[in-house]
Amino acid sequence: MENIPSGGIVSENGELLNIKSVNVFILSNYLRYTTEEIARQLGVSYQAVARRAKALGFQNKIRIPAGTVKKYSDQEEDFIKENMASMGYPSIAVVLGRTRESVKMKAKRMGLSVGKKILWSDEEDRILRENFHQKTYQELGSLIGKDSEAVRKYARSVGLSKRKPKT
Repeated sequence: MENIPSGGIVSENGELLNIKSVNVFILSNYLRYTTEEIARQLGVSYQAVARRAKALGFQNKIRIPAGTVKKYSDQEEDFIKENMASMGYPSIAVVLGRTRESVKMKAKRMGLSVGKKILWSDEEDRILRENFHQKTYQELGSLIGKDSEAVRKYARSVGLSKRKPKT
């Protein structure tokens, strides 16, 4: 399998494969099947699949059987921790066979952040809501352990406002 500048990949039998389709296939199946099985299904080499998987952000391979239960396993939590920064919610959701929202909420409960956006724990959210109208942003930040600007932005994002409603 070699990369083609036009955005395709050539299989071992000379067929031109669409790189996006190959990426989606690998994202969807990498943790459920062996690298050899994926290579066989795509008609490409083991090394080609391993290189694409690495390019897609996989760091460790953890086999997760089809039909996983709703509760997140320790392996899934570890996978989220190890790959959140490089893969993001949508790709992790595909790999784990879960919805984007499910992965996002799990990451939030685990206290993980994505990019510059810091996710708030349920406890931090509760403290903010209970004290929002009694304390300043700076006081809330000190109470929660975040800077006042982060508190202001988060409060706005969840619909909290210090402005008095117009009458």
